[in-house]
Amino acid sequence: DLLSSTQIQSLYSNLIRGNSVSFLEHPRANYPMQHLVSACKNIGQFTIILDEITPFLPELISRRRFGVMIKFAEWAVQNQAGYELVLTAAFKTFHLEKTNEDRVFLFPAIIRLQTKNTMDSTAPLNPQGCALLCQFARFPESNAKALVDGILRLSEQDILTLARNPSGSRVIEAFLVGGAMSPKAVQRIGRHFKGNLAQ
Repeated sequence: DLLSSTQIQSLYSNLIRGNSVSFLEHPRANYPMQHLVSACKNIGQFTIILDEITPFLPELISRRRFGVMIKFAEWAVQNQAGYELVLTAAFKTFHLEKTNEDRVFLFPAIIRLQTKNTMDSTAPLNPQGCALLCQFARFPESNAKALVDGILRLSEQDILTLARNPSGSRVIEAFLVGGAMSPKAVQRIGRHFKGNLAQ
């Protein structure tokens, strides 16, 4: 926050551009990169960094260096801009197209950090994936429709499994109160808990 827009642009252009992925793959250097995303002063700077990193996001998932994607989503929420840019990057990350067929797979892909071809519904929930979904739950309803549709396709048992998981319960809570769901969608999810609160 101490750097001006011009200084951030200079820092990125002179020291980081072209090397972003090397920083992100490093166990410690990825944190300054995450802070750089948070420090972007405008949508132009944000877009430049996102465009450079997006092709490498699937690789970052496999290396468990996915915190930067959470920072992109946080920035969009805090600045009320770039929602579609971040969601487009998410689709590309998980090897999904923005088709009706693929859109419903975005939620299950993110919650386990699995690409379309490696999806395994028995795999444990991923805390970073859950943290990203909690940010997406704060996106406007019009932008988060693919994710909400993915939740609404879950069975009652799937919803209850999420609710019993420490990370998954935060995702359910975030979507119920975050603004991404319409009141009708909230009611549909709420019905799954009727008679199951003891569980």
